[in-house]
Amino acid sequence: MRSNYAIVLLVISACFGEGQSGKVMNPDHSLRSQLSHLIQARRSEEAKALARTMNPGDVGVVLQEIAGTPKPAVQLLVLDIASEIPSVGSCRAVLGRLQDSNLTIRSVANSLIGFCNQRAVIPDLFQAMDESHDTQVQGAIARQIGISGDATAQPQLQEHYDNTPDEGLRNSITVAMARLGNEDSRRRVIQRLTDPTVDARIQGLHDIEYIGEPKLARYFSPVLEDRRDAIAISPPHDPRVMARVCDVAAGSMTALGLPLPYRALPLRRLSDSEIQQALELVRSLYAQ
Repeated sequence: MRSNYAIVLLVISACFGEGQSGKVMNPDHSLRSQLSHLIQARRSEEAKALARTMNPGDVGVVLQEIAGTPKPAVQLLVLDIASEIPSVGSCRAVLGRLQDSNLTIRSVANSLIGFCNQRAVIPDLFQAMDESHDTQVQGAIARQIGISGDATAQPQLQEHYDNTPDEGLRNSITVAMARLGNEDSRRRVIQRLTDPTVDARIQGLHDIEYIGEPKLARYFSPVLEDRRDAIAISPPHDPRVMARVCDVAAGSMTALGLPLPYRALPLRRLSDSEIQQALELVRSLYAQ
C-alpha cells in the first residue's frame, strides 16, 4: 500500500497534467475533485492526508458540497475532517447536519458547534438557531454566537430571548449577550452569586468563566464566604469528598487568569488561609 505521503505527491503531480480535453487543469480544482472522490469513497486516511495539504477554504468548499450525501459514513467523515480543518465552509457543513434524520449525525454535528468560530458564519448560526426545535442545541448555538460575534448580534439574541419560555435557553442567551457586553445581562449573571441556592451560585460562577472577564471576580465575596458542599471531587467508591462553593469560586478565579499565589484547579478543598488570600484579591479588585 502506498504511503500517505506518496499518495499526496501522486495527486499533486496529476493536478498539473492534462485533462481529457488536453488543457491543463486548475490545480486547486483538481485537488478539490480528488478530495471529494476520496471522501465519497470513504478512504478516510487518504482524504485526511490530502485535506491537510490543501487551503482550508478549498477543503470547506468540498465539505459543504457533499455534506448532504445520504450515506452516513460519508457524512461522518465530512464532520471529522471539518473538526480538523475549520473554515467557513466546514462550519456550514456542520450546521447543515444539525437537522439530519440520523441521530448519530445530529449528535456529532451538535458536538462540533464550538468549531464555528468565524465571524462570517454568524448569519448561518442564527439560521440554524431558527430552524432547530431542540432548546439545548439552540442554547449551544447562542453561546457560540457569544464567542464568535460582536455587539451587533445582541438585537437578534434579545429577540430569541423574548420569544422563548424555556429557562435553560434563556440562560444561554443571557450569558451570550453578557459576553458581548450587554450590561443588563451581566447584572443578571452577577445576581446569581447572591442567590440562596448552591446550584444558582455555581451556575453563576461557570457563566462568568464563559464570559471571560476577570474584573467580574470583584463580585465573588459571597461565594468565597460560602462553605456549603457543592461538587463531588472524589473518585467513585472512595470516601466522598466535596468541593465547596468557595473552592469552586477560587477555581473560577484561576480559570479567569487572576494572580492567586496557588492554583485552585483541578478542584480541591482549599485551606482557610488560601480562601482568605482569594478574598483579599477580590477586595483589591473591588477597590479599583
